Amino acid sequence: MTVQISFLGKSQLDTKTGYRTARYRFDDGSKIDTAFFGPALARKIGSERLIFLGTSGSMWDNLLEDQTTEDRLEEQRLALMDAVRQDSVTDDMLAPFAPLIGERIGCAVTLRVIAYGRTAGEQADILSTLAGAVGSEHETDVVLDVTHGLRHLPMIGLAAAYYLEHLQSVRVADIYYGALDLTRDGITPVLSLKGLLTVMDWVQALAAYDRDGYYDAIVPLLERAGVDANAVGHLRRAAFAERVFNHKMARTNLLPVRELIDQGLPGEAALFTAALGRRLAWANNAAHSARLAAIARERLQRGDHLRCAIAATVAFLVGMARPDERLSIYDTHEVIEADFRSGRRGNPDLRRDYERLKRLRNALAHGTPPKDNDSRRCLADDGRLRAALKQLIDRLLPERVLSS
Repeated sequence: MTVQISFLGKSQLDTKTGYRTARYRFDDGSKIDTAFFGPALARKIGSERLIFLGTSGSMWDNLLEDQTTEDRLEEQRLALMDAVRQDSVTDDMLAPFAPLIGERIGCAVTLRVIAYGRTAGEQADILSTLAGAVGSEHETDVVLDVTHGLRHLPMIGLAAAYYLEHLQSVRVADIYYGALDLTRDGITPVLSLKGLLTVMDWVQALAAYDRDGYYDAIVPLLERAGVDANAVGHLRRAAFAERVFNHKMARTNLLPVRELIDQGLPGEAALFTAALGRRLAWANNAAHSARLAAIARERLQRGDHLRCAIAATVAFLVGMARPDERLSIYDTHEVIEADFRSGRRGNPDLRRDYERLKRLRNALAHGTPPKDNDSRRCLADDGRLRAALKQLIDRLLPERVLSS
């Protein structure tokens, strides 16, 4: 189902139509002469439902005159005209006219009064009104038309599109803008602003990676951008490998992705090439322990104490591995730990710090009350736990700079 949302403004350039008539041209070359872009767009794309949003002073009377030819509901029309002049239009006043406009356009029509959006509260009210009007039916495609309306409403419309996609489980198929300011030789181009949503998706995906350390949110964006499926598969496998702390496997899969990034990403993804490259730069460094140590610090900064402790513990053991030892085998880690505890490898002065870190890791991983007083005190206070983990990481894992 395609639901179109159009805004209605207050312009009085023409006493009959409200807006001046423009010749709108679409990407396919077709042209439509109209004063109100919303109804014309609905006919063009075959919208099954059109939601008009306007303020209590928007030109509802002009819209009605433009879209209906019969003199039905004359008393209500006159009352609506007075309400427009007095900036006092309500939903109840508009309700009788929705079927009339719907008959002319050829789809179901909903007319809703929204706030002016002068304050954060009013802006939130607009989103709430919009969400309620759209609903959350599955397989609903929403098309936003931000051509008319108050000048700040297109920005609210963009926020609304993002809100609907992520909280209402609908898909924003496109955002249209009839760019009257770009009219040349009597032709007004119709612009698609859908790329702005993709940009916002990338910002959110990178923020999610910074928060969680997972690449999963980036994978569908690369697919949408048309990136080679083989490279996307490598990134998907790298995401899984990092979740299970197999950073050798992750690095192996990230190297071809790094090569692709160095060549440049297509479309809107190109805006984030450098940012994504920085986040994957660790793959250039073959030092397994350095990557784990960096993850431990990242997780500590994000308050992810469990992953911090796990990464720090493994990083310390891996840092003592010999070149011929296979770190992908669990027994290797046990051998390294046994050698460290017996004094056959590593710095014996760090033994107490390592044992303290491992007690904290076990307590966090198992969710059971620790037996020692030190761990109990740390797990009782966020600040104390952060300080303890930072102190242990600084002692056990002297910071190394990952190559970029």
